[in-house]
Amino acid sequence: MNLPSLWLLQYLIAAGISLAVSFYVIYQEEKSHPPSAALRYLFTFGLSIFVWENLAYLQRSASNLNDAFTYLRLLSISGVLSQSTYLAAVLSIRKKIRVLPLVFLPAWINVCTVPFVSYDFHLTQYGWSYRVAQPSAPLIIAILIYLGYLVATVISLIKLVWEARSKPVSYTHLTLPTN
Repeated sequence: MNLPSLWLLQYLIAAGISLAVSFYVIYQEEKSHPPSAALRYLFTFGLSIFVWENLAYLQRSASNLNDAFTYLRLLSISGVLSQSTYLAAVLSIRKKIRVLPLVFLPAWINVCTVPFVSYDFHLTQYGWSYRVAQPSAPLIIAILIYLGYLVATVISLIKLVWEARSKPVSYTHLTLPTN
């Protein structure tokens, strides 16, 4: 594939928007005072989404099967790291949590399982596509970790909105799920 198709450009456009918003938010915050831990995690989340979108583009538009497979593995890693940084951002909004680094433990377990999941690839008009070749224990672990991050983030967001001190703060916290 020589030039990126319009279908593939969505990944690059989303990556650019994610990077721009991340830098804008951190730049606006640094004007008044040093960024909080939550803002640093949110910035890291934006960067990981930037990397994820670029890897999705590279995986789809890879010139051969081996490159597509390598990009898919990196894509899996960046995806779970973005989940963990978003959860860390949400958890660090209201209070400082000492065990916050433990949020990243499941992500590292998932990173260790990535090489053991096998995929079947095929070339489509939109680029390389894949499906899981066969269910395996590492795949089940990765799925459970994904679902765990999803549930933990939703519960944390609900708790954050519920415990807000005022209605305007509650409405501000309601914007977080739309990220």
